[in-house]
Amino acid sequence: DHLDCSESFSYLQLLHHIEKSHYECFLEFDSISFPFDINDDIWECYILKYSSNLFRVYFNYMKKTKIFYWAVQLIGPPEEVAKYKYELDITDKYGNNRLYTKAQCAAQSKLADSFQNDNFVSFNYNQISRLILNDQLTYRVRILTAI
Repeated sequence: DHLDCSESFSYLQLLHHIEKSHYECFLEFDSISFPFDINDDIWECYILKYSSNLFRVYFNYMKKTKIFYWAVQLIGPPEEVAKYKYELDITDKYGNNRLYTKAQCAAQSKLADSFQNDNFVSFNYNQISRLILNDQLTYRVRILTAI
């Protein structure tokens, strides 16, 4: 499973490994759209390239609590994390409504541990429900260089 991949590579080798072995989670664009069902727990992991760095985008929806969670983690040295923030822009399919926030990227961790510290954002279902159209949730993640 790509979430527990423990291979060790140089940057170019890692990029090639992801494109070859984990292509299903490698994002070519910063926009993500997928079917959403309020009655299902959802765990998603994507990999996003920014400049010469790679980032994990973790998403989790818990049906029991009806809470949405996002975390963005630098795949690289933890001391580099402070250099990066991300924008999370949740929109309806047509861009008429949106929920926007900015947060600090986190150091790399396992999916199950990603929402245990302060480096994640969360929203409840009531905040996001108007943005889910035709059972589709759409959001965009943009990496920023922290100043």
